[in-house]
Amino acid sequence: AGLVGTPNELKLKYLADNDFKNLSGAELKEAISKSIKEIKEMYTLTDEYIDEALAKLAEFEEKAILGENSEDVDALYEEFEDMFYHIATQVSIATLIYYYDTTVEETNTEYLNANEKYGDMYNAYVETCKKVYENSPLRDELFADWTEADLKELFDYSPEIQELSQRNDELLVE
Repeated sequence: AGLVGTPNELKLKYLADNDFKNLSGAELKEAISKSIKEIKEMYTLTDEYIDEALAKLAEFEEKAILGENSEDVDALYEEFEDMFYHIATQVSIATLIYYYDTTVEETNTEYLNANEKYGDMYNAYVETCKKVYENSPLRDELFADWTEADLKELFDYSPEIQELSQRNDELLVE
């Protein structure tokens, strides 16, 4: 007969039949609620996570401009980069969920919020890279693998580009 139910109903059935097969009643309901909350938290951008990433970026900028140990500065950059990729992944997930069903207000809001946070983070990243490139004694080491095209893109970038993209997203949701 095939699967019957909405995607969310099917996911709940899967959890009940597999992950929580030894539970029933209130215990089952509580376990499923906790699982859903954990999954949602994992894939929702939080202000705290953005703040952590911005703090890591600021620490990278400070140490790079001061010319501190290049290995430590590289490690900070890599930590920020991992956080940035995580943010980009969360934005992709919010986008997929939004395009799956554009009629749900909550997903529209999460989509716009995620894209705004990503845009703000990208702007901060670009500005930091410009400052580090212009002011760090470690510039040659830190930008060794950047091409001329990469540097041109960096210095040609303007925050207005991101603002236009965000406005476009807002118009799509309306």
